[in-house]
Amino acid sequence: MIALRGLGVVLLLIAGAGIGFVLADRYRRRPRELTALRTGLQVLITEIDVGLTPLPQALERAAAATGGQVATLFAAAAALLRAGGGMTGGEAWARALATVAGELALEPGELDILRD
Repeated sequence: MIALRGLGVVLLLIAGAGIGFVLADRYRRRPRELTALRTGLQVLITEIDVGLTPLPQALERAAAATGGQVATLFAAAAALLRAGGGMTGGEAWARALATVAGELALEPGELDILRD
């Protein structure tokens, strides 16, 4: 009985440590993702305003300038626009964000800002 309790305590500690490592990883990734988002949005604005680049191509260049899941977000939006179907840029962005949101280390309020 005591050995079983000891095993339970050890399993509880391992589970708690695992959850802690997952949360710590999210907190560690968040500043990098916010920086990558800022960079990607700056590239997107520059490509559209200065380069007069079509939106799908501008989104691809923004994806190339970023990394990780943020690059996936920009690339997914570009792919949706390139697929056709009469989708607007806003619709493509919203769908891409819905697809990638669970993998981003952003807070719900930050995701709402990106949706808007």
